[in-house]
Amino acid sequence: INPLFIAILLTVGLIGNILLLSIFIKYKDMRTIAKFKIRNLTVTDCISLLINLPAAYIRSTSYWHDVMRCRGFHYIRIVVVIVSTYSIVMISLQRYLAVKIFSKDGCCTIGNRIKTFIMALSVWVFGLLYSIPRIMESSIEQEMCADVSEEILPIIVSIDFVFICILPSVLIVALSAFTASNIKT
Repeated sequence: INPLFIAILLTVGLIGNILLLSIFIKYKDMRTIAKFKIRNLTVTDCISLLINLPAAYIRSTSYWHDVMRCRGFHYIRIVVVIVSTYSIVMISLQRYLAVKIFSKDGCCTIGNRIKTFIMALSVWVFGLLYSIPRIMESSIEQEMCADVSEEILPIIVSIDFVFICILPSVLIVALSAFTASNIKT
């Protein structure tokens, strides 16, 4: 991995996310419940940039001898992927519920702080729990940091494919379709 590419990606990503976070801090009208998930996604992206990019570079250029650092890298990497992915699912769910409730009751009650906090917290808890196998299975193999052992790799890849690619995509498309159909009616 080219270090210049990593530096540019890290710099551009952090500048964009920090600008977005500064807008949320500076402008009080941007600190709404509806925008909470966008802030959550921005914070998750910053964590991903700060941890995953440097760790991916180190992982590609040097040997790992510390199994705990290897496990931590894979754990955090999957946590931020899950949180980012399912935060978008939750945004789709919240939009669907807002349209559904608005179209029936004439008002939107989903903007409740507690409900929004619970939705964001549930995404983080799911990410933290989903990533536990990385702590138990990551190891140093042939002086390289391996995500999981070769024996369970096909199982983990299949599970990841379903929970990181298929399920969120299906949920987002379905919720968007349901939202659109509720807007039409």
